[in-house]
Amino acid sequence: MFGTQQTTTELPVPDVVSAPNFALVFHQVNKDVLVTRHHINEHEQLTIGTLIDNNELINTVMATNGTRAQLQAANVLVDDAHTLIWHVKRKVTDMWFRVHGAKAVNYRVEYPPLLFVASKQTRNLRVFALTANTRPVPSTRLFLAPLMNINSTGNLCQGSATLPDNIAQDTMNDIENTLYDSIFTHLNYQVKTVKGLASNDAHVMYWKHITKTNGRVRAGDMVFFKTLEQLLGEIA
Repeated sequence: MFGTQQTTTELPVPDVVSAPNFALVFHQVNKDVLVTRHHINEHEQLTIGTLIDNNELINTVMATNGTRAQLQAANVLVDDAHTLIWHVKRKVTDMWFRVHGAKAVNYRVEYPPLLFVASKQTRNLRVFALTANTRPVPSTRLFLAPLMNINSTGNLCQGSATLPDNIAQDTMNDIENTLYDSIFTHLNYQVKTVKGLASNDAHVMYWKHITKTNGRVRAGDMVFFKTLEQLLGEIA
């Protein structure tokens, strides 16, 4: 009986062997994916990890690949060649109205948290409302911003305001101000951005009431649009 000769193939060993420095571990939590970064000790064992966000993950991978990492603002969700998306926490400022050609009036109000979606190609701005100041995740529900001059897909009618020439992270404040500094004039035709309010006058009275009661927009007052994940799929 003849035996079978076995051969082994040796893999080339690099001249310099680098000890592992850290590891990235991906965790599936319901529909979300979380990433932790773990230092590897001298025994090549993973130590306790720390949770990192999407920006840190991208910058880490870019840096290890020899690509210069760029810091992103903490409130930026997407910044690619086509779109810039970021969120803004609740903000107290003046809201201006001029309806039916009357004299402009203003009320000191608290805007709800907002999600800004600026297109670098078509140069239009969409604005959605959030229910919390926390960083949105894919399952976060988006609402039509409870404002005038917003259409059924969240597009803001800019009027005489113009977006900056360069839509980028360093101009986000200028982009936001095209909304916060605007004078609201009308509801878009057949679009209710606050439940049950179909007229310009009713909308103005809604915000006047919020001012008098020192209140804020309730989630139940707003009109659901879609989740963040659905929005990202739409603009991908």
